[in-house]
Amino acid sequence: MTVSLDDLETIKKLDAGDMLGFTRNFPEQIEEAIEIAQGIEIEPFKPRQIVIAGVGGSAIGGDILASWLFKRINIPIFVNRAYKLPSFTGEKTLLFAVSYSGNTEETLNLFDDAIKNNCKIIAITSGGELAERCREEGIQQISVPSGNPPRASVAYLFMPIVVVLKKLGIYNPDGEIRVALDTLKELKKHLVPETRTNENPAKQMAMKLYGENPIIYGLAIFNAVARRWQTQINENAKMLSWHGTFPEMNHNEIEAWGQDQSSKKFTAVLLRDDFRLDSRLQKRVALTRDNILQKRAKKVIEVVAKGGEERDYLARMLYSMYLGDYVSIYLAILNGLDPSPVSIIEAFKRDLSQF
Repeated sequence: MTVSLDDLETIKKLDAGDMLGFTRNFPEQIEEAIEIAQGIEIEPFKPRQIVIAGVGGSAIGGDILASWLFKRINIPIFVNRAYKLPSFTGEKTLLFAVSYSGNTEETLNLFDDAIKNNCKIIAITSGGELAERCREEGIQQISVPSGNPPRASVAYLFMPIVVVLKKLGIYNPDGEIRVALDTLKELKKHLVPETRTNENPAKQMAMKLYGENPIIYGLAIFNAVARRWQTQINENAKMLSWHGTFPEMNHNEIEAWGQDQSSKKFTAVLLRDDFRLDSRLQKRVALTRDNILQKRAKKVIEVVAKGGEERDYLARMLYSMYLGDYVSIYLAILNGLDPSPVSIIEAFKRDLSQF
């Protein structure tokens, strides 16, 4: 390992795009995003379903929302990452068209589809083509600050949805948001670069995952967070990583873990919340960990979320997400890379635009 995570000068040089700076401000971005969204006026509307239309960093907020409110509202939440909307969408659909840049090809297609289907549309964007089409079509939009990498703008893309749901009387999150903010602000002190490795759980985790091939597993409410860990490791650290979920992995992946001779190349990371593990899931996780992963994986690492009381799902989901974001950046530093540029993605978009 050639880079020390306590060498602030080297970290600053490598992190030329200041991904650490964007990430540091996550709790404050939540507060700012709530304030921005408070200004929108929403006419009464009772949706039959809620659809979040977007991809990449613009869609992960929808995944978090769906996991968080799974047992809290009686309206289904669907995250659509495709080019077309499902046939069930229509005039009773509340659709959030989410694109940080406003130029995401898939989201613009979904936006057009939503207009054809007479959906109730609210766009969340920093500008671009989506903002222009909203002006042309008279569609409501929530304008968020520009200039951030989309993957570092989750608060701006997620919290406005929460505010809209509150305004429509679908769910009041105020108490949970306060707990989440308190949790994140306390966690922030332990994750920032100035906190040395022996007191910094993100640096410690990055060192455990350095040079590894991590497979991230979400338990219960952490399915969406597992996806976030994977994609942040992909984009920031430029490392291959995958994610899976319990109990689904017990019906397919454990066969490969038990039979594939390459299993020793992989590190299993279990994102968990002991508040939320019912007895059957506890047994599944324990059996999988002790009888399969401990014997077959190169490493098994468990990450237990903290924050609030049992009902404070949001605090613990965001705790794990915030930790994972920092882990991915510190992995980039250990790899000697600037986490901000995504040159392969940008080149692919340029190539795609030629067709």
